[in-house]
Amino acid sequence: MAQAVKLCQECGQTSGFMDDRCRCGADLTGVPPTVQGLQNADAQPESPDDAAAEAITFEGDPQALAGARSELANAPSAPPLEPAPAATSPSNESLVLELVADPRVRFKVRSGQTVGRGRDADVQLTGFQIPDDISRVHAEFEHRPTGWFVRHVGHTNFIQVEGRQHRDPSAQLPLSDGAVLMLTATPFVVKLGT
Repeated sequence: MAQAVKLCQECGQTSGFMDDRCRCGADLTGVPPTVQGLQNADAQPESPDDAAAEAITFEGDPQALAGARSELANAPSAPPLEPAPAATSPSNESLVLELVADPRVRFKVRSGQTVGRGRDADVQLTGFQIPDDISRVHAEFEHRPTGWFVRHVGHTNFIQVEGRQHRDPSAQLPLSDGAVLMLTATPFVVKLGT
């Protein structure tokens, strides 16, 4: 970690950048502070002698520097930082499609994934008698800050959200918890936050 220090010209020891005297007793009022600990990410760890040799020197009038130190010492402290907003909660990372005909058949879908009966779908529907009217890749799901959306991506057939039929692959339809999503004639209940 980089830190500002003063390097004593008499003994070579470092002192705090606001110190006026070294531990050896030498006067440090005219010594400009330097920054130690700056190194290239690829560089090997430095020895204390190397750090002192490669330190960056603050140029300037020693009296002006002393005035700046005084202002810094008397400056009010900064207000505490607000905590960063919490990351997206796990409930937004996925949704579950639950087969209406058999609620034990469930499919977990993450944002950006597709569902369908074929191997090309990110989530392949299995575990029940899958009708041919479900496309190999039928629908794509996306989570945004405003919620979950689905769009039809099959070349034939359609999707229904809450009883409204959709075929347009450019239409992204909002999903709510408990909504009924039909892949053509096969209904699923959408479970958010599970």
